[in-house]
Amino acid sequence: MQIWVNQIDGTCTQAFVPAECSFEDFMAQYGLTNARLVCQGNNLNGINFGDLLFENANVYVTGDLDGGKKKKKKKVFTTKKKNKHIHKRVKLAVYSLYSVDGKGAVTQQRKTCPSCGPGTFMAQHWDRYYCGFCHTTIKMDA
Repeated sequence: MQIWVNQIDGTCTQAFVPAECSFEDFMAQYGLTNARLVCQGNNLNGINFGDLLFENANVYVTGDLDGGKKKKKKKVFTTKKKNKHIHKRVKLAVYSLYSVDGKGAVTQQRKTCPSCGPGTFMAQHWDRYYCGFCHTTIKMDA
């Protein structure tokens, strides 16, 4: 029986195989190790070629592939997600920016931003002043 063997590298060779030839004999004759033979979607492992093949059949040599494995399990987190910061609305917060003394003089409680100008106050942290509009940072003297 004459068959066409398509190798993994893309070459095609003609092979003459007797009908009673087994799979193992064919693999040993052509030096194929760790490979599978496929014909018309059927795996030829352990089958006599005369049972399945017809004259001038195309047989494809493919490698053993790792496929059909299980998916990895989803990771179970033990700690809860960190909550986003929620801005707290403080009523009449403008009154905390100014103070009025007994004589009626108004003074500013916070530093104004040098690049944004008057009316824009800087946030006071433990080591710096910070402007939320222009992102100017001024280090405090320690």
